[in-house]
Amino acid sequence: ALDIGEYGAGNCTNPLTLGCDCKGVIHYMDAHFVDKHGEPLTVKNAVCIHEEDDGLLFKHSDFRDDFQTTVVTRGKRLIISQIFTAANYEYCLYWIFRQDGTIKLEIRLTGILNTFVCADDEDIGPWGTVVYPNVNAHN
Repeated sequence: ALDIGEYGAGNCTNPLTLGCDCKGVIHYMDAHFVDKHGEPLTVKNAVCIHEEDDGLLFKHSDFRDDFQTTVVTRGKRLIISQIFTAANYEYCLYWIFRQDGTIKLEIRLTGILNTFVCADDEDIGPWGTVVYPNVNAHN
């Protein structure tokens, strides 16, 4: 949560790419923010809206006619997504709307370690982890 306010999630929003960030039938929306100077900042394709198959929503088979009558309905879910970069990692935000009325916010984190060289006897304190000899990945 600190990164969202510290870096400014809006100003760090990525323009999304067809076939990479979103797949299927997609509608993109631009987003408008205020930059650090109070000027308007537009991010093209900042928000992606698309539907995905959500598995079986409803099925009923009639045993009275030896299962000759079957009704099946596939579920769909509407996904609204945004990705922003805070330093060396990305927050992927997915609002998921299902046909049964449930709404879910899914947040995924991805990115790379931010590393620097440290001496053998260097005290890195609580701000990092030695991930390889003389390589510190700090928080």
